[in-house]
Amino acid sequence: MTESDAIICFSTKGQWTARDVTSLVDSVSEIYDVFSVYRITSHLQRIQEEALLHSLEIYEKNAKHTMRFEWYRLWQDLLEDWQKSRYKGKIPFPMLPSPFPIPGAGKEIPEQLEIFENIELYRDIVEELRIDRIHIASPGGFSFSGLGDIVQQFRELIKDIWYRNKQERTKGELEIIKQYLRIDQEFPNSNLPPVSAMLVDRKMGKKVHANVENMRRLEREGKLLPPPEYVDKRPE
Repeated sequence: MTESDAIICFSTKGQWTARDVTSLVDSVSEIYDVFSVYRITSHLQRIQEEALLHSLEIYEKNAKHTMRFEWYRLWQDLLEDWQKSRYKGKIPFPMLPSPFPIPGAGKEIPEQLEIFENIELYRDIVEELRIDRIHIASPGGFSFSGLGDIVQQFRELIKDIWYRNKQERTKGELEIIKQYLRIDQEFPNSNLPPVSAMLVDRKMGKKVHANVENMRRLEREGKLLPPPEYVDKRPE
């Protein structure tokens, strides 16, 4: 485990079947992957934005001719509008040839669900969740190791959901999940405000919700101890 990693833990009791073990491991892994998708999306956006800004900077230095400078201004305005839309579509193309190379021209950042379904292609951005320790006994437990920021979000989500009363959970659990699937990430090379609310795919929120419900099932069956009380307690 590296310095930037953290662990999330779950304590168990009673008799566990092989199906119980795979069920918990799959749920924890899938929730981690959903959080990873938003970090991957943010990373891809940043790369695309930085490449565009770099191209603009190079072209500005060489835009000596009046017509070329007007082209530059047109493209700059279009790209700024594209930034403000938070990359909801392809890079815009006016009815003019591009005055400079456009990185990723016409290429959209994949949808969140598409990234999730092909997440193995992005493991260079966010590594897969790893098993840190398993103690099959009663009491026993599991601990998992992953990227610190994502694990911290995961822990806070577990605490937030479990500590709300039943009425609050029923009314707004998906909203709580959506809150934790937001990314607050500034783009240092942009004059735009921070991204405070990246669009959240409802299907992704439902994936997290279904896996949380699976953990609750294990808790109701007396096999999983209250998760928020043990998320940072590694099993012996």
